[in-house]
Amino acid sequence: MAKPKIENIHVDSIELETNRFAIGWTIAGHRYHVWGYGAVNDLKLEIEETIFKNCSLAIKYGEPGYYDTRQLDRGTKTQAAIFAEVMAAITARDLIAKAFETERNRIDTARKRAELESKIYALDQEALEEWKTGKFNSSLTACAKLNRRRYLELQLRQIAEPVDSSTSNDQVEFA
Repeated sequence: MAKPKIENIHVDSIELETNRFAIGWTIAGHRYHVWGYGAVNDLKLEIEETIFKNCSLAIKYGEPGYYDTRQLDRGTKTQAAIFAEVMAAITARDLIAKAFETERNRIDTARKRAELESKIYALDQEALEEWKTGKFNSSLTACAKLNRRRYLELQLRQIAEPVDSSTSNDQVEFA
C-alpha cells in the first residue's frame, strides 16, 4: 500500500485562555484534526488520543461520499505513523508557537483598532457638542480637532494595512 500524502499541515483554533489548539492536516481531501493543550514554553504538550476525520468540503451533506465525523485512535499503527509525520512537520516549522503568536497579535490589533475607533468617536462627539453650543467658532480649535482626527485615522489605517518602514519614509504626523 502506498504511503498517503499528507498535505496542509497547520495549527489553528487557538484559545489563549486555556492554551488549547488544533493540529490539522488533509489526506486525499479528507480533513483530520486533533486537539492539544499546553503553552509554547511547556516542556510537555498534551495531545488528545482521538483524531477526528471529516470528509472533504467539496462533498455536501447528503451527497454520495459524505459521512459524519469519524473518530480514530491516534495509537493505532497507521494513525501513529501519520501523526508522527505531522508532528515532525509541526515541530520543524515551529507552527504551534507561530499560531499562538499570530493569535496574540490578532487580539492586540483588534484592541488597538477598538481604542482608536473609540477615540475618533469621542473626538467627533466633542466637536459636535462644541458646534451645537456655538463654541466651535474658532478656526484654530476646528483645525486642531480636524488634524487630531486625521492623525487617529492615519493610525487606524496603519493597523489595517501595515506600512513597510523600509520602503516608506513619508509618514505624516498631525499635532
